[in-house]
Amino acid sequence: MARNSFHWTMAAILLGGGVNIGAAAKAHHAAHPAHPRSDRIAFDRVGQVCVMSPRDGRVTHITTDAPVYGDPTSPSWSPDGSKIAFRRYDPSVSRFQIFLIHADGTGKVRLTDGKDLCADPRFSPDGKTILFSAYHDAIGHYRIYSLNVSSGRAKRLSHGPGEDGSPTWSPSGSRYAYIHFDPAQGRSQIFIASADGSGAHPAFPAMARHNFDAPAWSPDGRKIAFTWKRNGRSRIYVLRLHRKSRLREWIHTQYDDFSPAWSPDGRQIAFCRVAVNTKSQIYVANANGAHPRQISDGSTTDSTPAWRPHL
Repeated sequence: MARNSFHWTMAAILLGGGVNIGAAAKAHHAAHPAHPRSDRIAFDRVGQVCVMSPRDGRVTHITTDAPVYGDPTSPSWSPDGSKIAFRRYDPSVSRFQIFLIHADGTGKVRLTDGKDLCADPRFSPDGKTILFSAYHDAIGHYRIYSLNVSSGRAKRLSHGPGEDGSPTWSPSGSRYAYIHFDPAQGRSQIFIASADGSGAHPAFPAMARHNFDAPAWSPDGRKIAFTWKRNGRSRIYVLRLHRKSRLREWIHTQYDDFSPAWSPDGRQIAFCRVAVNTKSQIYVANANGAHPRQISDGSTTDSTPAWRPHL
């Protein structure tokens, strides 16, 4: 349900009791609602890559061939906005693979070699590399890989026990954050590593049994928004890096919120919401959580939003 769903058994973990990490942040009442300054948001619509205007909700289908499965495509824009990387099932290899397509819907090519189950593509800030997660049969776990867009060569970045996925680049491209699941502890944690995979460490101390997903690094490099699944509900939290009191609930709501995506200027966050008896829809709110509003039309399931960079 979240941006990547992490594609592992960890998605079914039941979370333990509540963890008191600070008071939930109530939505602040700003003077004006969010008015997105980036003019396009890519998203998934039942296995298709689509692009939407956040101002008027107009939708353009980028992929038009019928998907074999309707799993989220997790689109990611190239820095110049000309291409979109995404995940889709390839029947020729019977596996999910990473593809690249021009923003006008032409020139679709497969980037990965067909040997692994692939997910979570994310373009680097310079556009030369795509991070993704992949399950290799010989390894038996999901790991983070970097893919050279020009050569197509992939390099494994994460190692050790457990599962790794949902990568997100820092704005400088010198680091990335990702989700690490420890099966022995029955919990997932946000880790940060250098671009070459070295120096991996938790973003904050482990607290209790929990399930994190879909981290998104803010454009100013100071925050990471992510999904926290606890007590049967999904909420979006914001981690302020390098601060003593640094973790807060973004919007306190009775709904399920997940898959945060920062706008290029950092003033808004697009996200998914499942209200009572409804399908997942795309919303936009101010970065402080104020004035959430639905921008998708509610006709079907929409998920995994990604803002187009400023051009």
